[in-house]
Amino acid sequence: MAEPRTLPIDGLSVTRIAIDDSLTLFCRAGDGREGDIRIDGAFSFTDAGGHVHSGCVEDSPVSAGPVLGLVMGVIRSAGISEDGALEIGFGDGAVLSASAEDHFVSWEIRSSDGFHAVCLADRDVVVRDIA
Repeated sequence: MAEPRTLPIDGLSVTRIAIDDSLTLFCRAGDGREGDIRIDGAFSFTDAGGHVHSGCVEDSPVSAGPVLGLVMGVIRSAGISEDGALEIGFGDGAVLSASAEDHFVSWEIRSSDGFHAVCLADRDVVVRDIA
């Protein structure tokens, strides 16, 4: 079980998205701070219009299509739930979430200021706060 908490990545803007065996959002803030968000398993994306899309790029890379609309989107909130799920809210109301998995790393966030959070196998979330 994870300790529910907010994550200090608000204010970052998505500058590009990579799709390979995972979904990775590369981000940057006006103050020069950078970060990346990698989702290795299933995700759910609710766009600004309220339409829900789900997928897993390892199984179907095209399932990430709707997420591409997040480029230039600004993160307004991010948090971890008790079960290790990640939820990221954007300024336009869109929400990207990733559930915790039992058998592999589900998601990982790194930022240039030293923050690092990862959801390991068995839903074990490890967070290293800003130094």
